[in-house]
Amino acid sequence: MESKGLQYHSIEAPKEDFTCGPMHFGIRRFEKVLDDVGPDRAPVTLRALIPSHKVGSLIGKQGQVHKQIQDLFNVHIYMLSHGDHHGRLANVFGAPHAVAQTWRDALFRMYGAPGDYSYGQNVSISFLVPTPLIEWFVEHDLAAKIHRMTTAGIHLRRTPLRNTTDHLLTISIGNMDVPYLDTFEKAVCMLAIHFQNNPDKCMSPYNVYYMPNMTEEGDVDNSSVADDRNDIVFSPSYEDDKQWHEEFNEPPS
Repeated sequence: MESKGLQYHSIEAPKEDFTCGPMHFGIRRFEKVLDDVGPDRAPVTLRALIPSHKVGSLIGKQGQVHKQIQDLFNVHIYMLSHGDHHGRLANVFGAPHAVAQTWRDALFRMYGAPGDYSYGQNVSISFLVPTPLIEWFVEHDLAAKIHRMTTAGIHLRRTPLRNTTDHLLTISIGNMDVPYLDTFEKAVCMLAIHFQNNPDKCMSPYNVYYMPNMTEEGDVDNSSVADDRNDIVFSPSYEDDKQWHEEFNEPPS
């Protein structure tokens, strides 16, 4: 879907050119991503809203960090050059395991330095999930399953962002120690695999995807209210890391 007037920061475009669309990243990288996914499987795109003041930690000077992350995990990252009160929209395209590794790395880059967060404070990333997949999550109690298998915190907002069919699904951990980062990565991978297993829900022609400033002036956006009684919320667990052993080649029956 092409959106006129929107600008993308693409590391593979010239520094001054921010008009490159999200899929314009070269045949070679696309083929590498497909090789990483494997036969008969499709890559996925996980979209998330990043605090505007944290975006620089994912781009770096002249885009060097951006390029380093892409090369390290064999993914393509693109983000809008502007945002709104929700933050900046960032997108990671690749194999589910690589996408999860990328978002783990992003979490650490945003909050891993001394002073970036207080000990005991949860750190999180809020992903955008379309309504059909949210309904699938609710029907099969998948938020509870992800929490049970990974101990990561899950906050699934039942109310979509205004004027869209996108919901926020926030994955959080209690600190930046390696075992907790592992649980975050596993939870994101589980989410990515559900995207991969349900393309009809993720790419429905009836989906209305979030873009910045979709809330009209004067509108009240209640989708970010923290105490929405319909939300599904599981706090991060502080147990030892659990073994992750379940296959996700087939959706739940």
